[in-house]
Amino acid sequence: MFICICNAYRERDIADMAQSGVHCARQAYAMLGSGPRCGQCLEDAQALIDIVRGDRRDQRHMEPRPLDG
Repeated sequence: MFICICNAYRERDIADMAQSGVHCARQAYAMLGSGPRCGQCLEDAQALIDIVRGDRRDQRHMEPRPLDG
């Protein structure tokens, strides 16, 4: 699944950066070669980094959200 449409970064790209020691989404993007463009992906990218690194407090951002209705 894509995390960042603008840069075509996938979950695996961000997870690999987290496993290599990156702590924040902007740092991961810089290491991948291009910073965030529109910024809509930063919250989800950061949540994924936190999950991979074991910081579960932000896992709620990656859990499925109920549909309105």
